[in-house]
Amino acid sequence: QAIDKEVNGLKAAGVFKYMTLSEMIIEGYVTTRIRPIPLRMLLNTKVKPSGEFDKTKARCVLDGSPRFMKKGVHFATVFAPTPGLEMSRILQAYAVGNNKSRFAFDINQAFISAPSTEEEKLPVRFPEGCREYNERGEELYAILEKNIYGSPLAPRNFSRYLRSWILNEMGQEQGWQVTAMEMEPCLYKIVIEGRVTFINVWTDDCDGVCDDPRDGQVIREAFHQKFGVTECDPRYMLGVQRDWSDEHGVTVAHHTQVAYIEAMWEKYKEERKGRAQPKRPADDLSFTDADNEIIVPDAAEVEKYIEKGFRRVVGGLLWPARNCYPQITFAVAQLARCMERPSKAAWESAMHTLHYLYGIKHQGITYRSDGDPTPRCWFDSGHMQDRT
Repeated sequence: QAIDKEVNGLKAAGVFKYMTLSEMIIEGYVTTRIRPIPLRMLLNTKVKPSGEFDKTKARCVLDGSPRFMKKGVHFATVFAPTPGLEMSRILQAYAVGNNKSRFAFDINQAFISAPSTEEEKLPVRFPEGCREYNERGEELYAILEKNIYGSPLAPRNFSRYLRSWILNEMGQEQGWQVTAMEMEPCLYKIVIEGRVTFINVWTDDCDGVCDDPRDGQVIREAFHQKFGVTECDPRYMLGVQRDWSDEHGVTVAHHTQVAYIEAMWEKYKEERKGRAQPKRPADDLSFTDADNEIIVPDAAEVEKYIEKGFRRVVGGLLWPARNCYPQITFAVAQLARCMERPSKAAWESAMHTLHYLYGIKHQGITYRSDGDPTPRCWFDSGHMQDRT
């Protein structure tokens, strides 16, 4: 069902122009430099941040790897802006502190909304199990009339298309005032009859807070009429669970990533078997010896811990550190310094941090409506004698 939904959605949107290989060659879509690019069907089971089953999902993607697509031949500029994770937290804190309503929705098959220019219309071949044939038994290929996931072009084209619609068309007939934030290009302020809504757009995931919940509904409906959307539970966004509760008249927002941390711990828990829960996020990982000389692991040691997955572990720790668990930020920064040449000590330090994170998985970040709204920051500008 998930595959049928994906394929039928792409067909209905006019993404493919079906042709045989010989027809593509005659019309110049296939040349000695440009060959049909494979499509892949990715299957996935999605779970909520709580660990509960959400849905099955199929995604038809272009194999946009350098093997099949090359810069200067298939594409040129690909940059597209994305929101900062800090803005996501600021938006939630703002909503809690100012008694705002939340809403969220997902743009259906977002990239296919943006049209391709003539030079961006690429030849593709369907994956096995999804191929079709004409009445003569010839395999049908296709030309991409629109953008599709996996294409290096897609994020930029959709981002520009979406931004133009939001700023120049959305709500214009109703008198909405829509502006993009200067320092956060994916954050938009929408004023409807004096009431303010902010919406943060993560490509196809839209996260909003508003003065009046009716405004969230009409904005969602505007997106639906243009692109087609699915309403989402605002408690969940990009793997973060954002629960709100009332404690004696005080609104409390609690952000965690329990399911993500549990899944990561399950992969590596044997590395910490028999050891007690750490009381602090970083151990005594040092980059210099007793003589203040830089410690350089040998090639065999480096290869061993790269193969064990040191880089995957550090990348995995970085995601919760940036979202809900700032307690481990320093520890992860230290580990990131070992990415090029990980050592046994660095591996054990990573396992220490993961074990600590597992122990505080329910803590996360909390915002309260009675909290102090004054922004504060602490910093240390001195590097002391740290030679690394």
